[in-house]
Amino acid sequence: MNKILLNLAFLTFSTLVFSQSTNSSNCLDGIWKGTEYIKEPFPDVTSSYVVFAGNKKLEFDLKHNEVSVFISGFQDYSSDVKGLSDLKFKKQNLKSKGLYYTHILDVDEKQEDSYFSIDINFTCNSVSLFLFYTDYEKIGKIDTKVRMFLKKKSIEMKRDLLKEFNIPPPDPKITITTSKSFFYQDASEAKPKKSFLLKGDIAFVEETKGDWLFIRFEGKTITRGWMHKKNIQYLK
Repeated sequence: MNKILLNLAFLTFSTLVFSQSTNSSNCLDGIWKGTEYIKEPFPDVTSSYVVFAGNKKLEFDLKHNEVSVFISGFQDYSSDVKGLSDLKFKKQNLKSKGLYYTHILDVDEKQEDSYFSIDINFTCNSVSLFLFYTDYEKIGKIDTKVRMFLKKKSIEMKRDLLKEFNIPPPDPKITITTSKSFFYQDASEAKPKKSFLLKGDIAFVEETKGDWLFIRFEGKTITRGWMHKKNIQYLK
């Protein structure tokens, strides 16, 4: 009887660990733009970005003129920094999958491995990321302003951030020339969306299909959809 109970307990524990171990770096690679910070004092995070490439994370904020690079990954050992410190955990032991998202500043090889940050509330899918109380939306590319910011920081830091983090060139920029231009679900006028842009709004072209353009508008949230080229004008 005791053996059966022990086996059941082991199976329950194994199932729990397996179900919790779904956090993975597979969804992370790419560029993420901040949309909302959910903890007081609720600062504006719309000028903040994170970029993941492999086991590295680039974090920067245009408004505060800040850039940091981290070694990132997951671990199953502890949900708090003290626990990792007591275990003498090393950044080389971070994995691509595990219970707890964890990162450490990428300074140099002589730094103390005790200065980790852990987020037990991490969630991620193909379009949204929740990390350290911040909601992010995935964006395809960065605009010219952001790109110039990173070029400047690359010179200051003596490392090519654009190349290191596989940041693609910016999408073509367009402006709306009609009083109101609706988004469409497909490259046709059959399925209009409720969302629209107004004359003078600036957006970006992610894809073209004949006379139709797949547009990305970066407002308080990211809006995407198809628009006919007759309603837009390319900007230099």
